[in-house]
Amino acid sequence: MLLIKCLAGIAVGLMYTYYYPGGDTFVFHERAGELAVLARADIKAYLTFWVTSDQGIIDLGYTWSPNIFFIKIVSLFSLFTGHNYWLTSLYFSLISFSGLWHLALLLSRQWSQNLLAVLLALFCVPTVLFWSSGLTKESLTLALIASILFTFLNDFLDIKKITFLGFLKVFLLFVVLWQIRYYYAGLLIVVIFASWVTRYIKTILRKEHLAGLLSIFCFSCFILFFAVSFLHPNFCMSRILEVIVENHDAIIMRSRPRGMIIFSELQPDIVSITKNLPLAFFSAFFRPFIGENASLIYLIPGFEGLALMVLAPWSIFQKQVQPDGRLSILIIATIAYCIILGCFLALSAPNFGALVRYRIGFMPFLYLLVMVNNPWLKKQSERMFH
Repeated sequence: MLLIKCLAGIAVGLMYTYYYPGGDTFVFHERAGELAVLARADIKAYLTFWVTSDQGIIDLGYTWSPNIFFIKIVSLFSLFTGHNYWLTSLYFSLISFSGLWHLALLLSRQWSQNLLAVLLALFCVPTVLFWSSGLTKESLTLALIASILFTFLNDFLDIKKITFLGFLKVFLLFVVLWQIRYYYAGLLIVVIFASWVTRYIKTILRKEHLAGLLSIFCFSCFILFFAVSFLHPNFCMSRILEVIVENHDAIIMRSRPRGMIIFSELQPDIVSITKNLPLAFFSAFFRPFIGENASLIYLIPGFEGLALMVLAPWSIFQKQVQPDGRLSILIIATIAYCIILGCFLALSAPNFGALVRYRIGFMPFLYLLVMVNNPWLKKQSERMFH
């Protein structure tokens, strides 16, 4: 699996070399090389730039701080790989694989009958495998999310209580994730803390039925969303709708009609957003359809969407997702995370190419949800691994 991950990372580089010349992966690499040259020439200036991002020290050609922060990280690898793109790509693939592998080991120990489902969801969804490999922000993003969830689940499932060092580690992981994809980090903070709060209140009130847990979780999320709004101005209710529409309009200007989601007069108000939510929800999980776009690059996401259409209803019909205790809270949290992030991404990034890439932040966990306890997969898992 590691070999496949590394090959996928190389494929990303080859795609941006021959199919999409001038992609951001090579721009990040070149800018990181410039920063590495600065480090060798003047380490003090390099460290100062790490702290201040002062464009007077070096101009990286970006004004958006997530890109600058990512370039800083890439520059560390550029220093000890001799500014070799392919070696740096392999390291990022390894980091992504490592984060997912530790999470997979934890999940497989807890639910050994679902080992095949875990491996398929985390490592074998083609678009997730591809876009979370190589020198991309998504590689690091998914590794960070998996590492955070690994520590959280160890504590939540009473496998290993979190220590001060563990808490410090998670805090640092959140800081890095916040710098690269603040909306992933913000939502993850909300659902993780809401899960802890729900579990704590459940213990006090002794509520086990799903409706009670769902009510507690939703109320906790509402309070936590309000708290998180103070961490970034774009999370404020008065601003977040404007951000969604601004991003939507900017991407629409650069996209072809056949390669995007067409919303109905999207405006930065709650009525317009609510009106377009059903289409955003459906598109986030199931589009592009097979044949919706003539480009072959959309064919694989089309088959993935078709697989979800089959797996999700079948999972519900077979009544395989039967929440109980802590597991019920995790299922609620996973559903909430996937739906909220999916709708947000579909509304703000209606281009299918961008959406397929960005949604790797939730797709592995959505597939995990619909694959776990699937009778056929459990039978195959027992046959293959026992």
